[in-house]
Amino acid sequence: RIQILFEHTSVQMLTYNDVGQRTVTTYITWVNNQLSRDPASQPITSLERGLADGVTLPKLLSILGDEPVPGVLIPPKSEQSRKQNIRLCFQYLQQRHIHPRNSTAPDVSNGNLKCIMRLLLALAANFKTYKPPETRSVFGYASTEKPAVVNHTETESTHVSIDDVDWMYNNVIDTKKQLESLRLLLLRDASIIDEGGKGGGGGGGVGKDCKSLIKDNSTERCWRCSDKDATIEELRKRLRDVSANKDKQLSELKLKLSAKNDELLAIKAIDKRHASSKRRQELHNTNPSPRNFTKILYYIGNSTTPYLSDINKPIGQITLSDFKALVNRSGCYRYCFKSYDTDVGAVREEVKSDSAVLPAWDGRVIGFLEKLDISLDQIEI
Repeated sequence: RIQILFEHTSVQMLTYNDVGQRTVTTYITWVNNQLSRDPASQPITSLERGLADGVTLPKLLSILGDEPVPGVLIPPKSEQSRKQNIRLCFQYLQQRHIHPRNSTAPDVSNGNLKCIMRLLLALAANFKTYKPPETRSVFGYASTEKPAVVNHTETESTHVSIDDVDWMYNNVIDTKKQLESLRLLLLRDASIIDEGGKGGGGGGGVGKDCKSLIKDNSTERCWRCSDKDATIEELRKRLRDVSANKDKQLSELKLKLSAKNDELLAIKAIDKRHASSKRRQELHNTNPSPRNFTKILYYIGNSTTPYLSDINKPIGQITLSDFKALVNRSGCYRYCFKSYDTDVGAVREEVKSDSAVLPAWDGRVIGFLEKLDISLDQIEI
């Protein structure tokens, strides 16, 4: 905001014709006064050419800041080097928290008069500048003498009076006062702004101008902010409506997807049961193996490790007597074999008849032997 007032009070729509030759000459004089502190510096006769040459601006900043601008190459060896020097100067200003409003490195490189004058005002407002003695003119020459300059044509820019220099410094001082007044006004509320405008008489009516400018700008900004707030609120409302609609559609899709997923899981479970039942039925009804032998697995008592043996008969031809002969265990046993029942599933089927064919499971015969304890009293004679 301070920079906005700075622009309004100092450089309003600056062009060469608006400010006049006298104002441009004053800026040239100010630059040459600062450059006069360095004997190796050359004076300028044109703001556009002088500040855009890639040499004058770095030297001016090194004089004002009491330190050289880092990275600049003087003199520049190419057009790119010239522009790079000006860019480095603006980076140097940013490091010192100086930001000329509406003035950039490309503008200065292209010789934009408005931007160059804004830059010079920013330098005059932020650096301690040099004011030559009143008895001498620019670069140490008497006011009645003419300095030797690069341009040999006689123009008003080659000889400037002390009055022009004083006008330049007074303009800078007034600008600083206006900036300070605006800073104080911005820290107060609207009721104190009027008092601040009356108390700013030391700045030549600055308080009144600041008050008028602040009111005009505030009114315009209020209108613009009001329109922007209404637009933003409308956009937010539309966004909320769209978001609510999308959330509703997403919830419906999630419900449908969950229902479809449940149906799919149920179908998979049914298919799995049917496949398992079919597989077990096929294992139970397996045709006799074309092999000439069959593996016999059997458990005795509570043993968890089965015994393994072979019999030279295919499945469907092995009887209980064949199994007893293969096992060859003395004593009384109950003989059970793993089988499949269509109603129950996997079961242990007890076989009592020696001529009964043993059931098969997965191409093998799996038997379980449980020893029976029979006393002599239980034997019928």
